[in-house]
Amino acid sequence: MTIAQVLRLLKHDFLFYTDNYDKVSTYDELMELYGNTQGGWMSAAEIARWNWVPGDTPMNEELPSLVQNMLTLPSLPSNNPTFRQTYIDECNRLLIGLSTRSFNAISIDLTKNQGGKTHSMAAALAPIFNLYPDPYLTFAEFRLKRVGDLQHHGGVYTDLYAGENVTATQQKYKHLQMIDVYTSNLTASAGETIAIALGVLREVGVKVNYYGPRTAGSTTLIKYVELDDGSGIEFPVAYVADKHHIYKKGI
Repeated sequence: MTIAQVLRLLKHDFLFYTDNYDKVSTYDELMELYGNTQGGWMSAAEIARWNWVPGDTPMNEELPSLVQNMLTLPSLPSNNPTFRQTYIDECNRLLIGLSTRSFNAISIDLTKNQGGKTHSMAAALAPIFNLYPDPYLTFAEFRLKRVGDLQHHGGVYTDLYAGENVTATQQKYKHLQMIDVYTSNLTASAGETIAIALGVLREVGVKVNYYGPRTAGSTTLIKYVELDDGSGIEFPVAYVADKHHIYKKGI
C-alpha cells in the first residue's frame, strides 16, 4: 500500500485524524506524526509474530479456570485455531457444570485479561450470552455511523474484523441471577469489550455488578494495514458501544 493510499484510508477511517496528516508525504513523516497519536506501528518482525501459525513457537496459551464459582477468563492472543476452540470448549464445559450444580450467582475475573480474539472469548461464555436473544452484544461507533459488532446466533460467534466464525455450545446457563465482573487497569482491548458485553444480561433479568478501577481504556476497534516495506500500522476506527453508552476511556 502506497503512502498516498494509506493517507486516504486514514482520512476516511482514523478516529483521530487531523489536518496535520495532509502535510505528510513520506513514511518517515507518517511514523513521526503517528507516533504521537493513538494507534501503533509494527515492524515486519512483529507482524510475523502476530501472524504466527500452528507449528511455530506458541504465543501465551492459557485456558479458562474455575475456583468455586469464580471463572477466570485469560487473554486469548493465540492464532492457533485448535487452541482457541479448546479455550471455548473448556469454558463452555465449566459454565455448564456450574449451571448443572445450580449456582445462580457467578463471578468472572477479567483482571489480567489484556485482549485477544474477542469473538472466541465471547463464544467461551456462550452459556451466558445464549440467554440474550438479540444478535448484537456490542456495537461499533464510527465517526459517522453505528453498526453492530460482536454478535451471536445459534452458537455461532463473530465480530466486524474477525474474518471468521467460531462455534460454541447452544446450551443456556439455567437460573442465572447475578454476575460479578472483576476488572483492573490491566483489563484491555477485547477484555474490556467482553466486560461491556456482559452488561446486556441486565435486559434479561440478570443482575450484573462491576468491581475494580477504570480499565486500560483500549475500547476501540482496530484496523490494520500493511505498508510497502513489510511493516504495518494499526489504528482505531471506532469506539466500542452498547445500546446506551459509547466507551471512549475504558469502563
